[in-house]
Amino acid sequence: MDEQQKEFLSLLGFFYLKNGKTEKAGVLLRALLELFPNDAHLQRSLAYTYLVQRKFEQSLLLADRFLDNPDSGPFKAEAFLIKSKAMWGLGQPESARQMLERFVAARDNDSVNPLDGELLPYE
Repeated sequence: MDEQQKEFLSLLGFFYLKNGKTEKAGVLLRALLELFPNDAHLQRSLAYTYLVQRKFEQSLLLADRFLDNPDSGPFKAEAFLIKSKAMWGLGQPESARQMLERFVAARDNDSVNPLDGELLPYE
């Protein structure tokens, strides 16, 4: 499978997820992650898919895997938010609040410096 095919299938997974087809999204993203186990985007996408499916423990595992990935780049804030929501879903409100604080700190660190003119990574 080449890069263009991977991107197409990843986009299809996104559309499934966006249109409430979470099981199809999960199957597709899991298959892609089997083929590309170090792809940070797929790790984050599947962590979010698990969150939407209320599979909170799997969501936490994938979010941690994403955070450990050197290619996660400036998108760590999103993983902290996923972890916060998963912890809340597992009935761990204090851990969820702490992770939410990490999300806010990471988001603030990822924001634009008005002097350098770069776009926000989450825009």
